[in-house]
Amino acid sequence: MQLSQLLDHQHRGLSQLLTAHCEALLCMDPDAAQHLFHDFQLALSLHIQLENEKVLTHLPPTSQWPKSLYRAEHTKLLEITGKYGEQVEKTWPQDAHTRRLHILGLLESAFRIAHLSEHHHQREEKDMIPLLNDLEVQDPAQQLAFEACLKAASAFILEWGSEETD
Repeated sequence: MQLSQLLDHQHRGLSQLLTAHCEALLCMDPDAAQHLFHDFQLALSLHIQLENEKVLTHLPPTSQWPKSLYRAEHTKLLEITGKYGEQVEKTWPQDAHTRRLHILGLLESAFRIAHLSEHHHQREEKDMIPLLNDLEVQDPAQQLAFEACLKAASAFILEWGSEETD
């Protein structure tokens, strides 16, 4: 699969997972929010591993941004999502008003992650992908694991979305 196709597919999948997580927050469903964010974290980790190990090693010196910048952004994304994941795992407040404020805080943090991810993806699309688009990325194990994250989350979303809400 060409690099542009693979990364576009994975970037869209990551965005869908994070959006589904935010929807679970809005619906005040902590179990769904935790499950979907866990899937997002795993998919992001797999995606970053692929880029660090299979893609950035081929980035030429003519790149607008150095490999170290991409790797630093990857590290920052993993750090931020790790801290956010700890917040998602915490027990939600019982008081309705406090719970809503907690959810607003989580959404604000999730939007920061989305913004940082989007900025990073745009950098890749402007620089890295055009330089490496002919690169064939063959990592079937990574691709299967990434797809498993999306599939598990999709099944969960379908099950969760089919439930009646008040």
